[in-house]
Amino acid sequence: MSIATRLRQLIVADPTLKALAVAGSDGLIAEAMNAPTQTVHRRATNKQLLRWLAGGDRSTKLRNAAQDAANGAKAIAQSALYVVESGMPEVECDAEWWGMVDYLVSHPTSAPVLSAADKTALQDRIAETVGIAEADAQIGRAVTSGDVSAALAGDRPNGIVGAPIEG
Repeated sequence: MSIATRLRQLIVADPTLKALAVAGSDGLIAEAMNAPTQTVHRRATNKQLLRWLAGGDRSTKLRNAAQDAANGAKAIAQSALYVVESGMPEVECDAEWWGMVDYLVSHPTSAPVLSAADKTALQDRIAETVGIAEADAQIGRAVTSGDVSAALAGDRPNGIVGAPIEG
């Protein structure tokens, strides 16, 4: 699906954005979609991870699990420590990353390595507030009035930029 198609879906599904589209207010739609209203957890800096690791005895928890051959979470704990200690400037916190964290929190074969509070502390530390468009997995960036115009061109009479769409 193209960005324009996804953008159109978001606009027509939201009553406020659709009302702006009916009025032909592409600039106001872009402003509304870029206003910081959505919390995301998509990346963490090395500094954020090190500070999180230092709190709540998390470093000890991960190191113990990484050295415990009987612990089924050993490889994941080692991987988590490697990521934090590797010095990478930034880590993408994608589904695979959160799956690793979830596994350490709800380890099925032994006691959990991390607590739910540890996960929440990580989420709080790396939280970003972004606009609807940037938070959307398919768009992933701020949008311009030109993006909005392109997304709504098929809804406008003769494709006139900024013209109202049919309600």
